[in-house]
Amino acid sequence: MVFKIAEQLTKKLHMLTFEYSNSDGKIEIHLDQNGIDQLNNILSSLSQESKSEHLHLMTKEWGGSELTQEKQNNSTDFELINHVKIMFWKD
Repeated sequence: MVFKIAEQLTKKLHMLTFEYSNSDGKIEIHLDQNGIDQLNNILSSLSQESKSEHLHLMTKEWGGSELTQEKQNNSTDFELINHVKIMFWKD
């Protein structure tokens, strides 16, 4: 169910990138309004699961469409993250 919802949401153009700083271990999330809407919908649908669940967000290069693959931070210290796994732990 979660995967179908995530797939439906990716049809709308959006910006959603996760980028990692090699120097200080910081992760930056870059998104536009459509990216915020997509992430909110994905997290909301995940929270409705009846048991613990997970999903994968990936760039097109990695076989997905949930994450955009254009790096936003121009610093050479940052690298694009192509795969984000979100874990939901049901109480």
